[in-house]
Amino acid sequence: MPHRGSEDRAALSYDARSIVSRKQEDLKLRVPVAGGKPTNRDRVTHYLRLSFRGISLTFRSIVPVLSFLVAGVVALALHEAAHVAVARAVGVRVKRVGINWRGPFIVREPGEPRANLYIAVAGPATNLVLAILFWTAAPLFARINLVLGLSNLLPIQGADGSRALEAMREVKTRARVTAVLK
Repeated sequence: MPHRGSEDRAALSYDARSIVSRKQEDLKLRVPVAGGKPTNRDRVTHYLRLSFRGISLTFRSIVPVLSFLVAGVVALALHEAAHVAVARAVGVRVKRVGINWRGPFIVREPGEPRANLYIAVAGPATNLVLAILFWTAAPLFARINLVLGLSNLLPIQGADGSRALEAMREVKTRARVTAVLK
């Protein structure tokens, strides 16, 4: 009588081999054809279904990706619009708004320390308010705004958090200097 464990191992190895062979067949790129000759519809379907290592991206699966990208662009645009609106409100001239490989940016005149603080905090504050407002109505948009707002508040070089921290230090320094001079 053969050992029971060896039968289980043989069955397991057979199942594993069949799974691997099925996966390898799934990885093959096949163009669907109607009646043996590809039609225009078959070619369009083939180009809409991009297969890469078993990951199939169809038009239906691209919609969430596009939704994420659109929500991200809208969140970034509102973030930068808040910076511009507050800069204009506190009397700081905005020279240019643009985008480069690092993301959107604003070129403006230097303002007073308190104005710089308000301008730096305006973008992340807008994102956090939008995250609260859209939390139940549009959860994807809310989460994108939450991540954008919180990550911009970190005191990292180039982020709004470092600019706000620098402006706060300057406000405190000016307050101490005026207190000493009085």
